[in-house]
This record gives sequence, C-alpha cells and structure tokens, in this order.
Amino acid sequence: MSMFKSLQSMPGVITLFHSPNVKASSDVLKVLQKATTSLESSPKSQGFLSKIFGGNSSKGVKPASRYQLDVASTFPTPDQFLFIKGTISTHPDCKAAFKSAFPKWGETLERARDVENLPTQSAVEKQTAGKTLDELVALKLFNPPLVVDWDNQLIASDVEGLTKVLEHYKKSEDI
Repeated sequence: MSMFKSLQSMPGVITLFHSPNVKASSDVLKVLQKATTSLESSPKSQGFLSKIFGGNSSKGVKPASRYQLDVASTFPTPDQFLFIKGTISTHPDCKAAFKSAFPKWGETLERARDVENLPTQSAVEKQTAGKTLDELVALKLFNPPLVVDWDNQLIASDVEGLTKVLEHYKKSEDI
C-alpha cells in the first residue's frame, strides 16, 4: 500500500472488471462482496497503543475497511491496461491471470521478455474502442472477471486468485 494512503488511513481500491453474463465473473463478485461485508462487520482488535495505555476507543465503532470495492462493467482504460500489463512481472499468478483475462494477447506470453510484444496503450484503444464488453468477449480480447488490486499491484481472474489477493488485506488486519 502506498505510504500516502497509509498516512491518511484511506482504504485501497480493488476493481472488478465484471460481466454479469459470465458465471465466473458473478462468482468472483459474490466472493468479493462477502469478503467486503465480513471485513466491515468483524470486530476490530485493540490497537497496540490501546493495549499499552488501556484505552478501548473501538467499542461500538465499525472498523474502517482496508479496501473499497469498485465494480466496472467496462473494459479497462488504456492507462489501466498499461498498469495491468505491468503486473505480469510482479508475480507468476499475475501472469496466469493476464493470460486468462486477455486470451488473444496472453497466448504469446511465455517468457518475461514477451511483455514487450504485448500491445501498446494506443493499440489496445484502437482494438477495443466502441465495443461492448460482450463484443470484446466474443473477439477473445477480454475474458472477465479481472480483479485488480491497485495498491498491491496484483491481478486475479478467478476465485482462487482473488483469495490470494484478499490474503494481503487479512494480514494487514492482523497487524
């Protein structure tokens, strides 16, 4: 998470690029909504200073969510696509998620240097402009769901990958 957001106690943002016409996308949305609800309703443990000084200011106060859920029923913007493309080198799971979410472009992605052969922002914009999400799915340019954790630079394309992304937020709750 960025230091600026940490200092301001602002939650991170997780975006789901979602199509209600795709079952896997609806499954991921349900898991995200459930995780968001359980995170907001779970009791907040006492903070470190509260334990030392005996204060318990969290009684009756709902804990702030560690992330905000943003559900988008559109294709990522060219800038968002560039960010998503940059996650490929972050973790092997991100590479697998990219290949799943962008089948046409991901099929050539085998080695780290193959990232250079992926389309540029302008090429993505030309190929996706004016098309609905369903049209992009039919063209194999996009296969929802795609979960993007902007702060941790992670992406996921299924429930298993989403669970790994959410573990980062559970760990930060335990601190």
